[in-house]
Amino acid sequence: MQGVEQDLQRLLDELSAAIGRTRQGDADQDELRRLVDAIEHRLQSDAEEQPKLIEALRRAEVRFEADHPVLGETIRRAIDALSAAGI
Repeated sequence: MQGVEQDLQRLLDELSAAIGRTRQGDADQDELRRLVDAIEHRLQSDAEEQPKLIEALRRAEVRFEADHPVLGETIRRAIDALSAAGI
């Protein structure tokens, strides 16, 4: 699971950077903050929360892939890592 935790931490770093690039009050910023909260919660919680995180990441990937391709790719890699870990 250590690799999964590292992948999630990298995703958190990328999401934080993306938040910094958005304007205050931007809908993207709100969505990114929700994802950060969900990932931070997952890093501190048990396995029961994992399916909710995967679903939130999948929705975010679809939402951001066109306008923010690097972020979309980062989210996709996190989903793949979590799936490979059996989550």
